[in-house]
Amino acid sequence: MKKLFLILGLLVATGAAFDMDSVLDRAENELSLELNRKLPLGSKDSVFARKKSTPESKVMHAYNSLIRRSLSILKDEGVKDLDLICLIRRAISKRRHRGRAPGFMNQNLRPIALVDDICNGVNPNCSSHANSPYRTLDGTCNNLNNPYWGAISSAMRRWREPAYQNGRDTPRGSNPSRARGRKRRSRRGRRQGPRGKRGPRSRNCSQNPAGTLPNARLVSNKFHPDCDVPDKVATHMVAIMGQFLDHDITLTPEDEAQDCCTGSAEETCLPISVGPKDSFFSNHKVKCLEFTRSVEFCEESEGHREQLNAITAFVDASNVYGSSQEVSESLREKSGGLLKTSSSSSYTMLPSINGSYQAGDVRALENPALCSMHTLFLREHNRIAKALASKNPSLSDEVLYQQARRIVSAEMQNVVYGEFLTVILGQNAMNENGLTLGSGPSTYNPKVDPSIRNVFATAAFRFGHSMIEGVVNMVHESTRAVKASYKLKHNFFNTSNYLSHNGAGMEMIIGGLISQPAQSADRFIIPDLTNHLFQGNGSTFGTDLIARNIQRGREHGLASYNAYREFCGHQAACSWSKKPSDVASSTWKILKTLYNHPNDIDVFVGGLAETPQKGDLTGSTFQCLMAKQFQMLKEGDRYFFTHSEQAGSFTPDQRSNLLTRTLRDIICDNTRIPEVRSNVFDATTPFQSCTCSNSLNIKLF
Repeated sequence: MKKLFLILGLLVATGAAFDMDSVLDRAENELSLELNRKLPLGSKDSVFARKKSTPESKVMHAYNSLIRRSLSILKDEGVKDLDLICLIRRAISKRRHRGRAPGFMNQNLRPIALVDDICNGVNPNCSSHANSPYRTLDGTCNNLNNPYWGAISSAMRRWREPAYQNGRDTPRGSNPSRARGRKRRSRRGRRQGPRGKRGPRSRNCSQNPAGTLPNARLVSNKFHPDCDVPDKVATHMVAIMGQFLDHDITLTPEDEAQDCCTGSAEETCLPISVGPKDSFFSNHKVKCLEFTRSVEFCEESEGHREQLNAITAFVDASNVYGSSQEVSESLREKSGGLLKTSSSSSYTMLPSINGSYQAGDVRALENPALCSMHTLFLREHNRIAKALASKNPSLSDEVLYQQARRIVSAEMQNVVYGEFLTVILGQNAMNENGLTLGSGPSTYNPKVDPSIRNVFATAAFRFGHSMIEGVVNMVHESTRAVKASYKLKHNFFNTSNYLSHNGAGMEMIIGGLISQPAQSADRFIIPDLTNHLFQGNGSTFGTDLIARNIQRGREHGLASYNAYREFCGHQAACSWSKKPSDVASSTWKILKTLYNHPNDIDVFVGGLAETPQKGDLTGSTFQCLMAKQFQMLKEGDRYFFTHSEQAGSFTPDQRSNLLTRTLRDIICDNTRIPEVRSNVFDATTPFQSCTCSNSLNIKLF
């Protein structure tokens, strides 16, 4: 408060006393006019409509824009060298408490209140959640002392200091004279100068050369070509379950800029240029790939730019239920604890809401296999809700919904920690990091922050992109013969195969995922992802997922591959003559042609360059980063299903029953597939009759 009075006093003393409501009104009007110019008559093009966002992330974007524009107005009026952020935030908060949302936000007040409170450090009241057996939808109050740990719209955390070009917010490796971004102020009002051309580098290397990084598309094209190497163990279900899980724990929303390739001056634009000799895009006269920066966490927050996680960090099946009250309400039948559905012939499918199929995550329709996984868990929820209602008809819709959600969340955790992670990390890493689920209870640690680490979401857990198949098989439910297939490049946001065969298409896709091998986890990527990502109907090209991954890591300020090797206890490569032992010589030579120095190697690129140890799926750096993140997600989740002595703890008998429930069992219970692999992630395991599956003993719940 003293600080606020000081600022007001200085404003008056300089003859610049303002009505902050007038400043905000002017800022809102300017932003609204700009938005209308971008979207004539309120229309939205397909690129704009498909940006990853939630109501909360849109509010964060609008909140940031309003603060930036208000600051610009004040500075244009002669107010300089003052920290005005707290004054603007206070004015926005006052409007919110009067029930007035900024006009151009076009949102209801609930997400506005959440963003406003997070950015101003106002904690929610957790008293009603301390003894609740049910986790909140938005992840707040999981940790009673730190209510926003793991909650939606919270900042992602870092294991290493960011490596922004100017030390604050410009992408790593960009040309300092051309890098987009602005000079920023700390909360004390001092202008922050650059920390060096590179930002923090690998600590133990003596040589850290400056210079720009290679073009992201060039790296993708040269280092991540296509090479068909099916994995000998992992089924395609590993890749799709990885995507389904990723959409349960991470969503990095993008700023709502448009037409960055047309020379837009928006600072949220960071388009990827395409060289004239590009092996694919040059044939289609494509010179630029659209790319916008991630939404910033709380504009002008102290220190460097941070990004946010728009959904809950916990393994809680939020991709089934949503991470907000609004999404949850839209998906519920409001009767019998059920979720809404639609039907195709006699098959239960995702609900059609406002003309499109919907699920708990905005990315559910990205491809038919992902859509099928959403449907599988939707069916499981309704199956359990019906069983609970049959057991106890007096239970209300709310109790049935919450009980079924609680059980499905536990099943999801058991699939992830009991099966999936063992395949991608290996048993040794599971044991070393406390990830193995034993028969006894585990312990919640309130000192562990389960929030998603930036490098995990932006690099390490994207390893699965290398395992995706370009042609996806659809198999007969009984004979397992391949009856159809589809090319991924023609099926982004396309539900025709999902709905095909009178609704049986979804189950044929599931059958194919557990029968077909995945591609090996290596540096090779199918062209469906590098040349045809999100290719529209009638088009012959899309964009490049791998170039986007590389560009995203740079604009997030991720430290280099070397920095994370050291973080994981491995020797850094301080020169090209010091090749890491787990990187092949031929691979190292290609990296040398692309990067000036090993310290420049992007962590996503370096992680995929490593050769896995025998029995492991990924290289040691990604294995380390993923293991640490999942350890935190387990230990720091008050509602993790094996934890004891918590309000949401299961009884020993309930826990024992849940520990038997595998993805195989969920498939058997919710499809007409008669035989399923004993481990759906392991292609070396046999198919077994579903009559031998492990049932959920509903009498225990």
